[in-house]
Amino acid sequence: MRALTPYTLPGVLLLLTACSEEPTGSDAKQLQTEAGTGAVHEPLPDCVARSEVARDSGEGYSFFVAGHVYGSPNAPQLGMYPPFVEVLQSFDQQNQFDFGFLAGDVVYQSTPDAWDVVQDELNELSVDIYIAPGNHDRGDEFSRRFPNRYAKFRQGGDLFLVLDTDGWGADDEQLAFVRDALSDDDQPRNVFVVSHEVVWWSPNNRFSEIRLNARSNYPGTSNFWSDLAPLFLEHPGQVALFAGDVGAFPHVTQISIEQHCNLLLVATGMGGGESDNFVVVDVDTDGSFRLNIVELTDE
Repeated sequence: MRALTPYTLPGVLLLLTACSEEPTGSDAKQLQTEAGTGAVHEPLPDCVARSEVARDSGEGYSFFVAGHVYGSPNAPQLGMYPPFVEVLQSFDQQNQFDFGFLAGDVVYQSTPDAWDVVQDELNELSVDIYIAPGNHDRGDEFSRRFPNRYAKFRQGGDLFLVLDTDGWGADDEQLAFVRDALSDDDQPRNVFVVSHEVVWWSPNNRFSEIRLNARSNYPGTSNFWSDLAPLFLEHPGQVALFAGDVGAFPHVTQISIEQHCNLLLVATGMGGGESDNFVVVDVDTDGSFRLNIVELTDE
């Protein structure tokens, strides 16, 4: 049985209430310069002065986020990655989470047979599962089974957003959807966002060292930092974004956890066979939360 392992980013214990602000202006530009190369990354948006969000006590709960759950591109099967299914069912039986998210690339090919198997596997679980579509999932079959490309719901004082980031960002319809969700008079303590693409990545910003499953899928531009991220930066609480487009091969990034202002940026995935993983998030009654990394591969 695999234990939940709390994950610590160097200098940042991921038991989060509020985040420290990052430098802005010339200090930020200096931080974005690669040591020894003289190369300057594209600047990211400045942090926003934010009022403290109300953190009334609510219910504690847990959820998981798993990316690229069809597993290995070199040995695909109908249904999800068998090591993941085994651990997922075990954790479900132990009541380790209350609901979960599949962060895209759920199937290798989006066919009726593939989705039939996946839905049978998900129906064996006792909790609700939400899917953010990936490039392997999108198409007529996915749209027929899951007509809503994006969704929102509230849990324990927090807001959850599931987005379709085809095109490496959010289209006008989803931008309006996010803007409306964040403008609710009842401000959420935290915002948790799940998508497939690692939308904060670009070849020219400080996240360029993340090795994606298929860099060729990057369309060359993204509206994440220009249009979507500013909406989250204005939120007074913590915003955690999860993506699932890593981990498919041993040579790509297996997991990445970064922070910019109040944005916690997490990429997780599986299929490479060495450090396959997913994330379980424990949210306490006061809204603080902890990331736990679950590795599927036995040492």
